[in-house]
Amino acid sequence: MRNSELPELGDLQTGDELTIVADPGSRNPRHIKAQVAKVSRVWIEVEGVDGERLPDNLRRFRQDTQSTKARPEHWDPVFYTCEQLQTKERRSRANEYLREIGVSARLSSRFSDSLTLANIIRRGLGEDEF
Repeated sequence: MRNSELPELGDLQTGDELTIVADPGSRNPRHIKAQVAKVSRVWIEVEGVDGERLPDNLRRFRQDTQSTKARPEHWDPVFYTCEQLQTKERRSRANEYLREIGVSARLSSRFSDSLTLANIIRRGLGEDEF
């Protein structure tokens, strides 16, 4: 998922809770709860929740890419705020729903946003939105 499809990061503060996805390219990505320990202009440093020790490669992230690198690859660790992770999960459920009912949203369509399309269909069927 492109970061442009997520809510903006906003200003992070010390103590804010984040979720680190240590291996986002995996079929079963590992989610690790963390909190912001230090905020600078470009980088944030994080620590495990309740004193849990994080591996060295998961302690420092760029704010602009939300990754450990300036030009992240799909396998590089990333972090999300609670709001971003909820949006990501809603979109994932919407994509799964569309696949189940045999609907494909083309990128050039005005319904290329799968969450919007799934919610329109569900609303028309009288079902709860994602």
